[in-house]
Amino acid sequence: MSSKRIRKWNKISPWYFEEYISWLNEMGAKGIHLVKTKAFVTHFEKDETRVTSYSCSYIDKGIKEVIKKHRIDCGWKYICSSQHLHFYEVSETILQNTRDFESEQFL
Repeated sequence: MSSKRIRKWNKISPWYFEEYISWLNEMGAKGIHLVKTKAFVTHFEKDETRVTSYSCSYIDKGIKEVIKKHRIDCGWKYICSSQHLHFYEVSETILQNTRDFESEQFL
């Protein structure tokens, strides 16, 4: 099955993390997966054979690569960045384990 590219106008600004991630997760549950996002348009790929969940991080330039590497090492799949926002495909179990670790290490 070949994948189909889809572009959608952003209903919600990526800067509204929770609402934007909720929208991405709704799309992922329908088999429509994030490829990249910009200020006004999000690009997806349709593949109904899989379901995905997403997470978004705001990471300033100073620690961007350290945090990004750590998350990839923890099992997060890096998708794309838009300015200081970084988007990952991630399972809920991995997401919770990472939150627990980072709350101990970085806060």
